[in-house]
Amino acid sequence: MPTETYKYFIPESSNLRSEYGGGAIINGGDSAELDALTLTTRHICRQLDLPSNSTHYLFQAGSDGANNWLRVSDNLYPAISAFLSASEQASVVSTQPSGFTRRSNVPIFQPKSRKKNLFIIGDSLSAGVSAANGLSDALGKQALDAIEPTIQSRGEPEERAWENSSWAMCNLSLGAASWGNTNAAGGSTAYPQRFDLSYNQRIRTLALNGDAELYVHTWLGTNDIAYDSDLSVADIWARTENNINQLKTEFPNLQIILGTLIRRSESNTLNTRIDAYNVLLRANYQNIGVNHLVDYETAHPSFNVLNGNTNDTNLYAGDGVHLTTQGYSTCASVLNNLLVTL
Repeated sequence: MPTETYKYFIPESSNLRSEYGGGAIINGGDSAELDALTLTTRHICRQLDLPSNSTHYLFQAGSDGANNWLRVSDNLYPAISAFLSASEQASVVSTQPSGFTRRSNVPIFQPKSRKKNLFIIGDSLSAGVSAANGLSDALGKQALDAIEPTIQSRGEPEERAWENSSWAMCNLSLGAASWGNTNAAGGSTAYPQRFDLSYNQRIRTLALNGDAELYVHTWLGTNDIAYDSDLSVADIWARTENNINQLKTEFPNLQIILGTLIRRSESNTLNTRIDAYNVLLRANYQNIGVNHLVDYETAHPSFNVLNGNTNDTNLYAGDGVHLTTQGYSTCASVLNNLLVTL
């Protein structure tokens, strides 16, 4: 039997593949991009229209101490070569790099075909910022834990994934995200293109064309309303509709869950705008293809947009925007009420 031979290449180091829109992201915390190994393997699997499970076994990850490498057999290389970036093509070698040590697996999350899959796209509220029980596990994980305790499979910032016997969840949220990709924090350039990256790098590169049962939970809009104050609420709702249409057009098998917004501390004017957005959301969510509404505003009187209390320290963190562990637990109970019916 002939010896199997391989090609080795260095995955795109900038993690800003032109296919996914670019945009510099702070490295760390809820702002972390997907690591280059994950993004490259997901990209190639998607281009090849591979099934949604176990595609990572086509690649062997490794390191020579200076660079991360991906190894692929010479039999498969012709099928993937067209989808390598210019820098990846330039790095290809046919001999094992000196000092190459294999890793046990490529870090890649894929939907589970025998489970219900929940993907969470959102801003820092969805990511779990300020949660005492750790970044990113606050909302979705607590909702799943109420069904059955989850097993943390990959909880680091790039792969925030948990699952139990019936559900798999991956939190794809990025802090400061908005429907409109505008810069949060009053125009800070530190957070560009948050929704695009969440969608393009974290949703489009997953092989969502398989037979898995797929749900996408989105809890966005509060940053659009706060930082795009020159736009009408109707304009921001139109952004919501455009992005939902984008999801439904590319992935018609997705079931979309949309959450109402909760009170923020900044001003009555802001909260009046948030209330108007929630009115549009409740009245029109089915018309834009959303399958399920999760009404977080009604979870507790303090979350009421017009009359709530952001000084309620049991629920709100000190900034009056983000939530405590109890605040997330309160919201997670509402999400859980939906999940148990699906």
